This record gives sequence, structure tokens and C-alpha cells, in this order.
Amino acid sequence: MQNTNEIVSKNLTKYRIAAGLTQAELAEKLSYSDKSVSKWERGESLPDLNIMIKLASIYNIKLDDFLREEEIAKVPALSKFHKHKKLYISLLAGALTWFIATAVFMILNMIEATQHFAWMSFIYAIPVCAIVLLVFSALWGNEITNAIFSSVILWGSILSICLSIGWPKIWLLCVLAGAFELLIIGWFGYRWFVKRKNRKLDIVE
Repeated sequence: MQNTNEIVSKNLTKYRIAAGLTQAELAEKLSYSDKSVSKWERGESLPDLNIMIKLASIYNIKLDDFLREEEIAKVPALSKFHKHKKLYISLLAGALTWFIATAVFMILNMIEATQHFAWMSFIYAIPVCAIVLLVFSALWGNEITNAIFSSVILWGSILSICLSIGWPKIWLLCVLAGAFELLIIGWFGYRWFVKRKNRKLDIVE
């Protein structure tokens, strides 16, 4: 009979493969190094309880499933939809924003007094859609997608303001937006650097 470490390490490997993830991809999701994942799967060490809970959530299984002695054939392979459901949900939420913008455009276009600016509903939809996607990116994405959607929110808002008002010195808003863009790049760049540094420390340990 196998000991607990061997059972857990084999199940960690089986469920990762069933989920269609490489060690590097799993490490990215956990903010760990792929070397740590490799050690877990070789049985040299085991992840702590918090990581085990995250893994169970990623694989859509119960925590005690890691302790079961099962053949590889019995491991339930995750469906393609399940593996990509987060992306699907994010895209559907973004599409819903544009659907609402289209509905608003049609309503405004049917009213004579608002026909001339009905098209602005699509302009306003740009930052709104980016906000929705940023929420999902904060939950499931990474620093790159967070930075991209934050920039779209910024410049989409500036575009909406520029097209909505006739302020002669509107270029000042663009200068201000440029400064904020540097802050966005600096902030998410710093977060990426910290995560990378933590991974290197994890490798050393």
C-alpha cells in the first residue's frame, strides 16, 4: 500500500494532466514556481493546506480526492468548456455590455431629439466594457490583462469626454491621461516584479 505522500503526489499529477495544464501553467495560477509544482508531483514535498484548497477549486474536485488511490482511467477528465469557462464568462459579460449599448442606440435613434447623438452609446460602452472585463481579470487574469483593461478604461473615458463636451483645452485631459497611463504601467509593472521575485525566493527555499 502506498503512503500518503505518494498517493497525493500521484493524484496531483493526474488531476493536473486531466485539467490540460502544464506545470508552468499551474504554477502561474498559484503564483508559485514550476519547480515547486515539480517537487510536489515527485513527492519530495507537499503543498500546504491553502494551496491544496486552491488546487481542488481549479480541478473542480473535493479536497479528499487527493487522498484516494485510483487508477488513471478513473480520473474524470475535465471538459474543454470547463477548462475555458472563465474566458467564456468574461467574453459573455463583455458582449452583454455591447448588446445593451446597441439597445440604447436603437432607442435613442427612434427619438428624433436624440438621433444625432445615438451613436455615442457605443463610445460610452468602451470604458464600461473595459470595467466589466477588468473585474473578471482581477479574479482570473494576470497583471498584463489588468494593465490593458485599466488603460482602455482610462482612454475610453477620455474619448467619451472629448466627444461629449466642446472644451477648447481638451488636450489638457490627454496630458493628464498620459500621466495616469504611466502610473498604470508603473503599478502593474511593480506587482509583476514582486510576484517574480517571490517565485525566485520560493525556488531558493
